[in-house]
Amino acid sequence: MFQTELYKLCHKKITGIGFLCLVFIAVYYFYISGIADTTVVDGGKTYQGMEAVRADREIARPYQGLMTMDKAEQILDKYGYADTKNNTGNNNFCNDFVTRYMTNSGRDDGNGIHLYTPEESGFTRQVEAGAVTFGYTRGWSSFLESYILVFVCLCIYLSMIITPVFSEEYALRTAGILLTTAHGKKKGARMKYAVCLSLAVGLTLFMFAFIFLMYGFVYGFDGLKASACLMDMVDPRTRMPVWSVLALLLGCSVLAAWMHTCITIWISSCFRQPFLVVILSVLQYLAPWAVNQISLGIMPISLFSMWLRRITTLFPFYLLFAWGYQDPVGFKIFKLLFFVAFSALCLVLARRKYSHYQAGR
Repeated sequence: MFQTELYKLCHKKITGIGFLCLVFIAVYYFYISGIADTTVVDGGKTYQGMEAVRADREIARPYQGLMTMDKAEQILDKYGYADTKNNTGNNNFCNDFVTRYMTNSGRDDGNGIHLYTPEESGFTRQVEAGAVTFGYTRGWSSFLESYILVFVCLCIYLSMIITPVFSEEYALRTAGILLTTAHGKKKGARMKYAVCLSLAVGLTLFMFAFIFLMYGFVYGFDGLKASACLMDMVDPRTRMPVWSVLALLLGCSVLAAWMHTCITIWISSCFRQPFLVVILSVLQYLAPWAVNQISLGIMPISLFSMWLRRITTLFPFYLLFAWGYQDPVGFKIFKLLFFVAFSALCLVLARRKYSHYQAGR
């Protein structure tokens, strides 16, 4: 039964075409946001693309390991401050990082550009305390952007391929026949769930591994041991290494894909038009983002708006970003319990709706 249900969802042309589109988006964004966007200037010589990545890795290699104020001074003595405004002088990952995070280059305080002292900067205090491990993380910063974009596309793709699980049987009027078989109401529904959830988890793992390996082979895996605070999209106060953040991202993306699939299964059980189910599934996925960006953007800050924003983080679109939130432990536990309860509720309601199809309910 599993193979039969899998074939029903995957034999359509849209499944293969959509998958190839996902792979194309991943490769294209990897190129334009990573390789093509990398420029290194060293000693007056400018490197671009793959040459820039190789040069950047070579420059960063001697400074890998525990970050210290001495290392920061050595980088500035050798390469100078990175001119982020005019792009003059030396520009590489090392001096760009030190200039942005450990100096006052972004502030015009009238004292001239200089390294922060521990009293001036919380990040410098972390360095002084030996809490920051330096490594080449340029590629892993780009990985976060790339994977998040691909994952959003993946969820829309899941909406399209999972939609027929119930709605197509309604549309073809085969549901009534299948429900009269020995395993129609119980095992049949469970097999549908197993196929849909296996596809969601399998595709999520595949796309993560595919993008991870692309970035790893080009930018190197040694940056995984560095502190995650070196990455652009991560809170500078984060104490975890890069590999921990990526592991959390993978876990959150699997949970988000799982919940999105459960919701789509429930919607599919409620309507007989597959196209309508696709639209509703995509809308429910993007709804939390719309509430956050549109509604809350014009609302005054209040207890209601703060809780409404928190509620939107419980659903698939923002569940992906749960690794980056500094939520209290209690709210993190509530998130996990909500995920389990809401996912289970969607599957229970879908099975109930499907099993009562014969009665015309």
